[in-house]
Amino acid sequence: MKNFDKFIAESQNRGENYTLFGKTHYLPATIPAGTVFMLRRMGKMQEENSNAEIAMDMFWDLFGSIFGRENLAEWNKEPSFSYELATEMLKDSLVHFGVTAEETAEGENTSPKVQTQRNRKKP
Repeated sequence: MKNFDKFIAESQNRGENYTLFGKTHYLPATIPAGTVFMLRRMGKMQEENSNAEIAMDMFWDLFGSIFGRENLAEWNKEPSFSYELATEMLKDSLVHFGVTAEETAEGENTSPKVQTQRNRKKP
């Protein structure tokens, strides 16, 4: 029988650290399961409609699943916290977890597109 307590203990180790607003934070050691499900759902949306855009609430849910909803709520109080910063943080974290944009045979990026008309709106 496998020891799942050992698996949980190992997965709770801290991942890469980052500094934001003067505090050091840590990414999870492994990509959270909820994040994987969200990414799969986004990929499926993209497969069904290559012009599909990701709703902003879905973007912020994905961001919160990685960085923590409590952190997101706290960072939203900071005037310099922006959609652009969150996008860069999200891209960097996905690279850390080994998630990369897929490309078609024609070289087109098939990663989900995010709506641009409300990019500056925060939750």
